[in-house]
Amino acid sequence: MTNRVFTKSKESDADFWEWSPEKEVHAARVMQYIMPSEKPSISKEAEGWREAAIAWSVCASLHERFAKGRDALYTTRQADYQKHLKNAQDKYEELK
Repeated sequence: MTNRVFTKSKESDADFWEWSPEKEVHAARVMQYIMPSEKPSISKEAEGWREAAIAWSVCASLHERFAKGRDALYTTRQADYQKHLKNAQDKYEELK
């Protein structure tokens, strides 16, 4: 049985709160950075990059949810969030 990402449903945001395979894949990718590393010791620098990857992922998700259709620079900002997320993930993988 897979762990599904469900949250409390709201009438006005029903489609956002419903489960979908894409949301589950995204949650799994985020969780790999949230869950403790398999290596017993991880450097403070690598830990910082892991936390940065989580933060950029949260920023991108929130921006996608609340700014789409409202922000004149939506695509530019979203691309920046994704770029910074990728950079943080790459740096974390390099250091861990």
